[in-house]
Amino acid sequence: MFFYRIDLSTERKYEEQLDSEKKDSSVLKAKRKRKKKLKERLKVGEDVIPLRVLSKKEWLNLKQEYMTLQKHCMAHLKQSVTQINKKSVKYDTMHTKESENTSKDTVKKEHSSGPEFVSGVIVKISYNQPLPSKRCIKDSLSEMSAVAYVDILDGDKEGYIRFKSPEDAQTVITARSEFQKKYNWNLELLSGDHEQRYWQKILVDRQAKLNGPREKKRGTEKLISKAEKIIIARATEASKHIRFDD
Repeated sequence: MFFYRIDLSTERKYEEQLDSEKKDSSVLKAKRKRKKKLKERLKVGEDVIPLRVLSKKEWLNLKQEYMTLQKHCMAHLKQSVTQINKKSVKYDTMHTKESENTSKDTVKKEHSSGPEFVSGVIVKISYNQPLPSKRCIKDSLSEMSAVAYVDILDGDKEGYIRFKSPEDAQTVITARSEFQKKYNWNLELLSGDHEQRYWQKILVDRQAKLNGPREKKRGTEKLISKAEKIIIARATEASKHIRFDD
């Protein structure tokens, strides 16, 4: 009996020791969780912009510093844009001087009185879904003929393309089965009353555009717009260059 009691007491002590170890481990786990949550809160607090209570005078001083910095940055941007415009070089080696003079005269005429009536240069384009962008259509047709203007609004299922000459328009019409097969576009050369009505529409639209109010841009907006155009032009020019690895 004596040894049996010793065994029971030993077993009880062992169980108590296990229980205490479990409690200690659970306490440690709880402490670790609390520390982890505290670290996460501190990390989130670092990412959030701290709020400050300022007097009106301090706020006005900070505002003045910001305006001064913005003015300095805009002046630097304006200087950079001016230098780029001075150094820009035109790469028109594909055209002769005669063709350049002819194109200049054509542009002057179009600016003064609009495009002159030429029969057989307007092609109607239609699709069973909204047509793609003007750039997409112009690039696709320009592979075969010279396109002067694309008259299409976003979301429209039909529009009009004005070619530079009747021969250019006729070339596309001759190959319209290819465009039908490749893009599912329907192409139709305008003639007669339909053609005259469209030319009247060109004149009316142009007159409305000339008489309409022009959107005025502020100096900052103008400068940013110029900088964006330069960036886009440089990116486009860079994409045209083919580079070979040594």
